[in-house]
Amino acid sequence: MRILVVNKFGFVRGGLERGMFGDIEALRALGHEVELFATAHPDNAPARFAASFPPYHEIGVGSAGGPAAVRDMFSNRDAATAIATVIEEFRPDVVHYHGIHRHLSPSVLDAAHAKGVPTVLSAHDFFLVCPANVLLRGGSEPCYPRRCGTRLYGAVLAHRCVQHSAARSALAGLELSFQRIRRSYERGIDRIVAPSAFLARVLAEGGFDPARISVVPNGVEPSAIATLPPADRSGFLYAGRLSPEKGVDHAIEAAIRAGVALGVAGGGPLAGALAARQEAHLLGHLDAPELSRRMSRARALILPSVGYENAPMTILEAMAVGTPVIASAIGGIPEQIEDGVHGLLVPPGDVDALAAAMRRLAADDDLVARLGAAARERAEREFSIGNHLEQLLAVYRDVGARS
Repeated sequence: MRILVVNKFGFVRGGLERGMFGDIEALRALGHEVELFATAHPDNAPARFAASFPPYHEIGVGSAGGPAAVRDMFSNRDAATAIATVIEEFRPDVVHYHGIHRHLSPSVLDAAHAKGVPTVLSAHDFFLVCPANVLLRGGSEPCYPRRCGTRLYGAVLAHRCVQHSAARSALAGLELSFQRIRRSYERGIDRIVAPSAFLARVLAEGGFDPARISVVPNGVEPSAIATLPPADRSGFLYAGRLSPEKGVDHAIEAAIRAGVALGVAGGGPLAGALAARQEAHLLGHLDAPELSRRMSRARALILPSVGYENAPMTILEAMAVGTPVIASAIGGIPEQIEDGVHGLLVPPGDVDALAAAMRRLAADDDLVARLGAAARERAEREFSIGNHLEQLLAVYRDVGARS
């Protein structure tokens, strides 16, 4: 099967791209021909069709991208022309879209349908129904059930949901309202892939046809790293974006209250403020092998999100090396972690409960061993890359048969 994968970034920028490139490698290993289409970003990995990629424009009020970046959010003609050329040359059996909003825009959807190619889009966050992507009202208050409608998103400006900025919120609200009124995604996507039942439910409530949404959990490669005994583990690890909705400040405060060491891996808007805190042991961005190594040596991975998570790859990566997870019981996380079986779940925003969970795993070697073993077994049985690809290929075949 020939598969064209489309994403705004052609490099590993976060969990979305880690999962996407993992799928590409695994599909190629199965004998499928997979190529990438992205914007022409200087950090991109080598790609067959790189010479055809449309320009990358930094988006944001006051950013260097300027008017071109704002224009591309609504309709990116360069991207539409470029992807049509790539589709004509590559002749894919299916086009699989990931993060296309804003930089590429839904303009890239029509080219596939114009040539009769079926389309699939993986929704990694809430961008199809939330201008801020994260279901946080005002950027801080969990927003579910959603306060916005299904076509007009003026509430995002009223509450300044995007970085607490009126200008950024207005722009994001206009962009999504424009696409939903035009039914850009409904017309251009044959099937939406949701990595969690929670996200599938949010999308259906946001106006998307449930019959065109398939739940396909993310998959993780089996780890070659042996599960370490508790005696060889020390401290805890936070790995993710350093932003308010991820609750990283809660993780640091809980570690202080629990009297345990916490390493903080990742980057983001809070990096500067956290660097000024002596108790925050910042590790910066870690590549995949180093992140796995540090996960395997931690008592637990900490993911104390206050926003609605979809299906974090970080959790699966920790499970794959036999490391328990302490996470917020929010969004799709309880679909990955059963409390007391594969890790510990705590109420979002409850620092005392988070600290208590950290103290518990710091003191109980038997519990760490039991949770870690169960987590690894579940990762290998239910969240294997093999299971993920089997379900994804079934979606490809289904949309192909219906086209």
